[in-house]
Amino acid sequence: MSGRCRRIDLFVRAGLITLARKNGWAPMMGGLQAVYAREIRLWRRFEVVSSIETWAGTQVIGKHRFVLDNGEAAALILTTAGVYGRKARPLPRH
Repeated sequence: MSGRCRRIDLFVRAGLITLARKNGWAPMMGGLQAVYAREIRLWRRFEVVSSIETWAGTQVIGKHRFVLDNGEAAALILTTAGVYGRKARPLPRH
C-alpha cells in the first residue's frame, strides 16, 4: 500500500492529479524493473530519490534510487506510468 501512495504522490507533486481530474483522466501505474545491489538492514537510514526520466504522449518512465547514508545505491527501480481516459474522454496528444 505505501508503494502505491508514494507513486500517487509523484503525480500530485508534478501537478498531474489536478490536470487529470479536470479532464476526467486517471493515473495508472504500469510495470517496474528493479535491481537490488545492497541489503538495507533494519533501522538503517536511506533516502529514496525519484525522478521522471522521459515521457512520450501519455506514458512516463520514472527512476527511483534507494541511497544509503554513506552514498551507496542499494536499489534502482524503473517504473512506467501514464494516464487513461475515464468515461471515454480523449487523452492528450503530443
